[in-house]
Amino acid sequence: MPKTPEQVKQCFQRIGIDSINYDEYFLTDYESTVYGVSNYIAEYSDLDKLNYLACKLDELSHDEMEIYEAVIDVGDYVNSITDLINLSDNLDCFQSLSNISEEYDLGFIGLQKVAIIV
Repeated sequence: MPKTPEQVKQCFQRIGIDSINYDEYFLTDYESTVYGVSNYIAEYSDLDKLNYLACKLDELSHDEMEIYEAVIDVGDYVNSITDLINLSDNLDCFQSLSNISEEYDLGFIGLQKVAIIV
């Protein structure tokens, strides 16, 4: 993924899902190169949502992908594939800070931002 609707239809035809005799499917194996995404894929995940997520992830830059994976790793913002999709649209709500090795550094950066805002 991502795949076009025609490619998905061809795949279904190849494995015998014709929506007449057979219309159910389940995922037996799945993996993602994006850290943490596989944790939210299940046997009966919605293929349309998964395909949409794949399209959204394809659009992310390298820097955006790093933030995306970091937010997933924190674990407080994602509980479903829908959350993964929403996260891809809301990366501007998160910031990546580099060269932070201790709380003092984090506080110092925070003070600089306050000084700029004031």
